[in-house]
Amino acid sequence: MATSIDFFPKPYDSPAPKGTDATKAGKGTPGKDGTYTYNSSNCNYDCSSAPTNGDTGGDGQTGGKGTDGADGIAGPICPWTLRDIVGDLIINAGGGDGQTGGNGGTGGDGGDGGDAGVLNPNNYNIGNSCTVAKQGPQGKGGQGGLGGNAGNGGPGAQIIIYYDKMPGNITTNIASGQPGNPGTGGNPGNSTSGNLGPGENGTKGKPGSVSTITLLPQ
Repeated sequence: MATSIDFFPKPYDSPAPKGTDATKAGKGTPGKDGTYTYNSSNCNYDCSSAPTNGDTGGDGQTGGKGTDGADGIAGPICPWTLRDIVGDLIINAGGGDGQTGGNGGTGGDGGDGGDAGVLNPNNYNIGNSCTVAKQGPQGKGGQGGLGGNAGNGGPGAQIIIYYDKMPGNITTNIASGQPGNPGTGGNPGNSTSGNLGPGENGTKGKPGSVSTITLLPQ
């Protein structure tokens, strides 16, 4: 039965932190109230200027960028002495994998539309009424934040094995630390008027340098 010895750093337990979610945008400017002119012939008030619609709410802000993933931890650099080996031996060594980038934050919701101008702000007795105004449309949902970049793979391990005698076979397996995954772009904010789209994913990382295992008899 073969015995295995591993020389790898501890991997990251979780991705990098997520970007900050943006807050809801501000409300649109309210419309102007209707105005009326007194009509002495019927003792009523007739429309002189109709109320206006409320303005469009503000577009949501862009979500925050996810934190970039940290580079992988360097593989160990160390000598190792083996004595009284029985049977076959498998030696594995490599650098640490990079951390996955944080996801982008969610874009802010679009701001509410401004209130419609008031039809009859002074409660007049109306003869010829103005046209009713409407509330403004909601602003667009903000774009999602950028995903964090992937962490690069860590530098490779450099292992030197000193041994007295080897009755069995020695198998060595070397690996490069792999980059983490790019963070995913954040979701856009909510709105009945659409949104400015999701954020872009983070960029890819690079693998680490190749590890080495050197076997030297004592």
